[in-house]
Amino acid sequence: MGIPIGWNQRIEDNLRQETLANYYITSPVNAQGVFDVLYIQVLRYPETYKTFKGVIENQLAEFEKTSKYLKLVGQGKTTLFSKPAYYLHLKSDTGVYGEVEQIYILIDGGEGDTYYRCTLSASQMKILKNKWD
Repeated sequence: MGIPIGWNQRIEDNLRQETLANYYITSPVNAQGVFDVLYIQVLRYPETYKTFKGVIENQLAEFEKTSKYLKLVGQGKTTLFSKPAYYLHLKSDTGVYGEVEQIYILIDGGEGDTYYRCTLSASQMKILKNKWD
């Protein structure tokens, strides 16, 4: 897999039972300590959610429980790599420099009980006014 120049990657080896692989890719940290992340996981359906639809429903329920500082911007079914997929677009609303905007993409693995979860997290930086404004 190719990554942007200057970004770091690691493969995590602290796998849980349902986790088949974790790929963690990060941008360089800026002067304010902020960085962007691409996190890709290959997972098995948990025993209690035996279908891709069950995984989606579980992810939505988890978002509702843990989304104290994130608001849902968009969500929906899509197709990615010719596979059924579902996305969640979240954005923090704390007003703090570097707060996060995230996109979660769940992709049906199409083979048995596996699926992919891609998490893209980008910092929201203050946009400076044009010096001619």
